[in-house]
Amino acid sequence: NYDVSRDYIMAEMIAKIQTGYNKKMILFAHNAHIALKPILVDGMGGYIKKKYGKEYYAMATFTGFGTYSATTAPRAVKKNEYKAYSLPEQMKNSWEEKLSSKENKNYFVNFRTNKDSLYQNALKMRFIGYGPVTPETEKFTITEPIKLNECFDGMIFIKNTSAVEHLTAG
Repeated sequence: NYDVSRDYIMAEMIAKIQTGYNKKMILFAHNAHIALKPILVDGMGGYIKKKYGKEYYAMATFTGFGTYSATTAPRAVKKNEYKAYSLPEQMKNSWEEKLSSKENKNYFVNFRTNKDSLYQNALKMRFIGYGPVTPETEKFTITEPIKLNECFDGMIFIKNTSAVEHLTAG
């Protein structure tokens, strides 16, 4: 059905699973998918928020420097091969630059209670996801200017990160 999006279908699946168990859930997904409003994709989080209201808490994770894991495979399958890549250079006047400039290396911000004017700014941000950032794909990783406190309920920032070490079958 091309009238509904992948994110809508994911939100519907989450609701069906949650209804079946009638328990709280923790959902790990890319920031663009958990966001309360569309960022790069239409955002499963917005659909979940409509259904669950304040019971849904969209927690973003961001980083400033280091490495990340990605695959060049076009689809997620059982045996995707992942490699480590360096995070791209920070954009000037971006969220990565602003968040990295804080004294704390790692921190949590609850946007439901923190009204700091910093988070009311609209800045661009790079969202790293499934595949490596290349000159050809880079434009698809950079958001329009966003206000973090409108897109998420909270965030965890880790200044330096390292790509995961993938285990090999042996």
